[in-house]
Amino acid sequence: MILDVYMEKINLLIIGFGEIARKKSRKFIEEGARLTIIDSTIDVLPGEFSGARLIEMNVDTVEILKDYIESAHFIILGTGDKELNNEIASFCHSRFKMVLNLSDSENSSFANTSILKYDNIEIGVSTNGISPSISSKIKGKIEDDMGEYLIENDKRLAILKKLRKFIKKRVDDDEKRRAYIIEVSSMTLEELSDLCRDPEVFLKGKI
Repeated sequence: MILDVYMEKINLLIIGFGEIARKKSRKFIEEGARLTIIDSTIDVLPGEFSGARLIEMNVDTVEILKDYIESAHFIILGTGDKELNNEIASFCHSRFKMVLNLSDSENSSFANTSILKYDNIEIGVSTNGISPSISSKIKGKIEDDMGEYLIENDKRLAILKKLRKFIKKRVDDDEKRRAYIIEVSSMTLEELSDLCRDPEVFLKGKI
């Protein structure tokens, strides 16, 4: 299952900020997640993580982490200690938290997908944590075979976003509004570009 999560509403907690944890958390940061990092070995964060909250603390028990875990939505565990990671993961599961255990994928509740991203389109490829390299190859194949098609539809979606706002503002009736949005969604990129210059033309005689 692949879900589209609104990251700007998510609190991400990273416990142990090694290279793998950094790599796994980059997408969260790019999408606007609020990040807290707990690690005893660093005092200055890399530039791309400069907006995160850093807590310099040695982690050796679950007890000292409870308050941080309770306030997080997603947790990434990269302490380098498999036994400790599993202990923390078990506590996270008991609190219904989404946890990625970097030392034991089977004791995790989610896995990172390989994402092909445009401005308005995202395609995620997952192998359920079995092989990230195969996920990456499949993503590359999709981009090679469908790149032009995806770029065109990404442009269509940028225009549709503006037209949806216009229609929602101008049309009060829910049924009509839904029908109009479906109608413009079926238009070609050229038709949408023309319509966007004067969207009132679309509504003439309709309302």
